[in-house]
Amino acid sequence: MNIPESFMKLTMGFHQDVGLIYPRVEQVYDFAIRMVDAEERDELRRFLDELLSATPTVRERVWGQSKAEVGFRRDSGLVQALRDIRARS
Repeated sequence: MNIPESFMKLTMGFHQDVGLIYPRVEQVYDFAIRMVDAEERDELRRFLDELLSATPTVRERVWGQSKAEVGFRRDSGLVQALRDIRARS
């Protein structure tokens, strides 16, 4: 699975201190989405759709290869985050 630049930009928003800056998870998502240029949002949504239909192993690998410094204990947490981001983007 090729990881587009728009997803890499999005995941830069998930840095280690993001929870200290934004206390609500929705604020974190909005901050991360703002990292992606408006012209790249369609590409991001398509990739999120692809990632959501992938296996848990693929999702874990892609998230691990991203620029995110924040992880998820379970695939269900990652899936919920990706769905919420997709809905907000």
